[in-house]
Amino acid sequence: MKKLLTFFLITLFSSTSLGYESYCDTLTANEKKRFDFCLAQEKDSGASLRIQVSKPSNNNSINNLLNSFGVSLSGTSSISYDVKDSYAGSSNDYYRDALMNGNKAYRNGDLQRALFLWEVCANQYNPSQYQATCRKNMSNAIKAADAKKAAARKAEANRKAAARKAESDRKAAARKAEANRKAAARKAEANRKAELERIAVTEKTEKIIAVELEKLKDSHTKLKNLKLYSLTTKASKLINEIENNTYYDLLTLLDYKDSLININAKIPINIKKEEKRIAEEAKRIAEEEKRIAEEEKRIAEEKRIAEEKRIIEDEFNKKLALIPPETALEKAQNFIYDLEEFVGKNPNEFDITEIVMFKINTRLISEGILNNELKNTLESFKTLVNESKAFNNFQKKKKEERNKIEIAVIDKLKSDVYYEISRLDNNASILKTYLAENLSSLSVDLIPLIIEKITTLKTIESEISFINKKDQLKTLKKANQATSNFILENNIVTKLEITKKKKKAEDKKKEERKRIADAKKVADKKKAAERQRIADAKKVADKKKALERQRIADAKKVADKRKAEIKRVAGLSDKERERENGHFFANIICKEAEKSAGPIPNELISLLPALGIGASTGNNINSSFNTGMCDCFQKRTRLRISPERIKDVNRRYKINPKADNLVNESEALFFATLSLTCALF
Repeated sequence: MKKLLTFFLITLFSSTSLGYESYCDTLTANEKKRFDFCLAQEKDSGASLRIQVSKPSNNNSINNLLNSFGVSLSGTSSISYDVKDSYAGSSNDYYRDALMNGNKAYRNGDLQRALFLWEVCANQYNPSQYQATCRKNMSNAIKAADAKKAAARKAEANRKAAARKAESDRKAAARKAEANRKAAARKAEANRKAELERIAVTEKTEKIIAVELEKLKDSHTKLKNLKLYSLTTKASKLINEIENNTYYDLLTLLDYKDSLININAKIPINIKKEEKRIAEEAKRIAEEEKRIAEEEKRIAEEKRIAEEKRIIEDEFNKKLALIPPETALEKAQNFIYDLEEFVGKNPNEFDITEIVMFKINTRLISEGILNNELKNTLESFKTLVNESKAFNNFQKKKKEERNKIEIAVIDKLKSDVYYEISRLDNNASILKTYLAENLSSLSVDLIPLIIEKITTLKTIESEISFINKKDQLKTLKKANQATSNFILENNIVTKLEITKKKKKAEDKKKEERKRIADAKKVADKKKAAERQRIADAKKVADKKKALERQRIADAKKVADKRKAEIKRVAGLSDKERERENGHFFANIICKEAEKSAGPIPNELISLLPALGIGASTGNNINSSFNTGMCDCFQKRTRLRISPERIKDVNRRYKINPKADNLVNESEALFFATLSLTCALF
C-alpha cells in the first residue's frame, strides 16, 4: 500500500526536470550584435516571460494522505523555461551556436558552462542535427572529468594512507607503553584490593560464624528434647571447638563457617522429620484409640440392638401367648381359606380337579361343622398339599399375618384398658377432691353415696387383674360410665376443674382474638400487595409508554435521516452520485487531486493579467484538469473492478480503514499506473 501511494502521487504531481539558461545571456556583447532578437531583449527586458512549474516540497494534503498509510515523501524539484517572444534566426543556428559556445567554454576550462550549453542542444525535446554531437561531447567531457577526478582521488588516498600508517605506528607505540604502565598499576591495585577483600571476607566470616553459632546453640536444647542424639553430639562438639579455639586464620574461619551452615541446614530438616514422625505416631495412636473406641461402640450397639430385638421378641411372644388358641374348626377353616387364596394366585401349582373335589367334600367346614369324617378328609388332603414348598411358605406367611392382626387387636385392647384405668383413677380423684373441698357443705345423703362410689372404684381396680382383657375393658367401661353419670347428675366439680374450664374458655377467647387479628393482618397484607401490584402495573405501563415514545422518536430520527439522505442524494449531480458509489481508494485520490493546485502555479496565474489574460482562465484550467483527472479515475476504476468488489471493500473500509487486503496485488498495480494512464489518455 505504501509503495502504491508513493508511486501514484509522484506520477501525478511531478514533472520532468529540464533547465535552460536564456541563450542571449551566454553571448558576448559582440556576438549579441549578430542577433536582432538579443538586441531587442536588452532594450525591453520585460519581453521575455519565465514560466516556472514547481512541485511543492511540503504539500500538507499529500503528506497527510501518505502519513495515514505510513508513507513519507520529501524534496523539491523545480522546472525553469525561458521562452523568447521573438527570435530572428533559425533553430538550427541556435543549437549550432550552443554547440560552438559549449566547445569554447570546454577549451577555456569551464566544464560546468560547457555541459549546460551542450545539454541545451542535446535535450530530447529539442531535435536538431547537432543533438548527437552535443550528447557525444557531454559524454566524453564527463568521462575525462571523471578520470581526472579519479586520479586525483587516488593520489590523495595514497597520501592519506601513508599519513595514517605513520600516525598508527606512533599511536601503537604510545599505547604499548601506556598499557605496560597501566598493567603495573593494575597489579599493585589488585594486590591492595586482594588484601582489603581478605580483611572484609574475614570480618564477614566472623559475623556469619557468630550468627550461625548462636542459631546452633538455640537448636541444641530442642535436639536434646527430641532425642536426636547424633546431631546433639555433633553440635556440642562443634560449639566447644569454636569457643575454645584461639587461632583464627581465614581458612579455619571458612571451615567453621561451612560446618556451622551445614549443621544448621541439617537441623531444621531433622527436627521437621522427627516432629513429623512424632505427629504421625501420635496420629496413629489416636486413630488406633479411635478404632478401639469405635469397635467398642459397635459391639455395644450390636449388644443394644440384640437386646432390643430380644425384648421385642419376648414382648411379641408374650403377646402371642395372649392370643387364644385356635380350635380345630378354626384351624380347618383357616386352612381352606389359605388354600383358596393360594390357588387363586397360583392356579398351576395343584390339580384343579382335586381342589374342586376337596372344596365340595369339605363345604360343611365353612358352615361351622367338623366331624371325624371331615377331619380324615382334611388330614389326607393336607398330606397331599404339604408337599408344595410354595404353599407351605404361603400358609406360614398367612399365619404371621393373622398373628399380627391378633396382636394389633390385643394392643388396642390393652391401650383401651389402660385408658379406662386412667379414667377410673381420675374419677376416684375427682370424687375424693370434691369430698375434701366440700365436706362441711355436703348433704348427709350425698356423702355416703360418694364414699360408696370411691370404694367401688377401688375394688374394681384391685380385682380386674384376675380376669381377661376383654372382661377387664367391659368392667372398666361400665364402672367409668356409671361414675361419670353420678358426677354429672350430682353436679360434682372440683376447683381445679372450674379453673381448667375458665382457663379453657379464656384460651378459646384468646385464640378467637388471635384468629381475628391474624385475619386482619392477612387482609391488610392482601390490600398492601394489591396496592403494590397496582403501582407495579402502573410503572410497567409507564415504562411501556416511555419505550413506545422512544421507539417512535427513534423511528422518526431514522426516517428524517433517510429523508435527508434522499434529499442530499437528489441534490447531487450525476458525477457526484457516481463518486458516492465509487471505490474508496479512487475517492481518496480524487479528493487529493481536487485539493492540489493544478498544473499552473498560483505565481504564474498572478502574472496572467499582465499579458491580458484573466486570472480566472488559469484557475479554470486547473479546476478542469483536476476534475477531468478525477472523472478518469472513477471511470477506469469502475471498468476495472466489479461493482460487487467495490461494494465489499467499501463496506470493509468503513468498518476499519486500516484493515488488511483492502487492495489486492492486481488492483495495486492498476492504481499505481492509473494517474499515468489518465494523464496520457
